[in-house]
Amino acid sequence: NTEISIPITSFYILCIRFTSVNLLLQTQKPLPAAKITLPNLPHQERIFFMTNQTKGICLASAGALFWGASGVAAQYLFHVKQFTPDFLVFLRLLISGSILLAFDAFRNYGEIFSIWKQSYDRLQLLFFGIFGMLSVQYTYFVTIKYGNAATATILQYLAPIIIVLYFVAKNHRMPLRNDLTAVGIAICGTIALVTKGDFHSLAISDTVLFWGIISAFCGAFYTVQPKYLL
Repeated sequence: NTEISIPITSFYILCIRFTSVNLLLQTQKPLPAAKITLPNLPHQERIFFMTNQTKGICLASAGALFWGASGVAAQYLFHVKQFTPDFLVFLRLLISGSILLAFDAFRNYGEIFSIWKQSYDRLQLLFFGIFGMLSVQYTYFVTIKYGNAATATILQYLAPIIIVLYFVAKNHRMPLRNDLTAVGIAICGTIALVTKGDFHSLAISDTVLFWGIISAFCGAFYTVQPKYLL
């Protein structure tokens, strides 16, 4: 049921993305709050202060909704319209990339090629484009092709577990209690998904499980690596 799948899938993504955002913010130095002025008040200027963490949560919420909806839409295209993951990823990245480049060129007056000036930035961008953006899209859609959107989403959002382990190894410290709770919920949900309560067999195919796990690793790289570009 598409009407049910979108909000449930989006809510799951939202919970897991909060963990990813929180982990990344822990590694960042605190920045001053952004000041937003509302000009439509004639006699009183109200100034709201939005921290980077608040902005991150708002963006994670919007991203969860759009990503959940895109998964359900992709399932329809694969199972009903007979699209292939290769074509859909090509079309999706081509159109969205062109729109973003056009917007950035207009906003920054044509400085869209400045990132290519430094060899380190070029290398990081290529790594992100191939092993991050392209890989996370392709593996996610292949999982949907052989399974469904809900299964693909739950398997891909094992990525925070990989991110937690990465930061534990990198920072030599244990994660916060909230992070451990989110990881535990993700593990329990995934076990319930792949076994349906029967621990003697898998409820999904080996192909779906394989691409889903690969998608999780790609999602972890996709989340962490852009830190060096931003």
